[in-house]
Amino acid sequence: MSSKIDILSTMNIKPFANITLNRRFYYNILLTVPFGFLLPLLRNKSIKKVLLKGMAFSISIELLQLLISFLIKFLYRTCDINDIILNTFGVFMGFVLWKLFTVILKAITKKLNLKNDKFINYILGQNNIKVAG
Repeated sequence: MSSKIDILSTMNIKPFANITLNRRFYYNILLTVPFGFLLPLLRNKSIKKVLLKGMAFSISIELLQLLISFLIKFLYRTCDINDIILNTFGVFMGFVLWKLFTVILKAITKKLNLKNDKFINYILGQNNIKVAG
């Protein structure tokens, strides 16, 4: 029983409390940049949907860390609200990079007259391909 109390006492639920600019800070951001970049590629999503899915992904990671700690009765990883905030910011940065990438790709497509290229149209979300099912 005392291990559960110790695990719960290590949780940080105060945003920006005890936050430091160290490797963990940057890794929490970088971890989810690909999520924010690639999700709009797979599904044409708005910033709101991408951020909500990214936040849900981050929350699930934190809850999984907490669950593992409870199951093994040992502090495996800490559960921290700052991780969720930083992960969500990483998703946002990835989405911004995605938008920048599409602007550049559109300019290149126009300059090189590649408007009929199916792959580029798929990436830019300008496809008329219907998926059966």
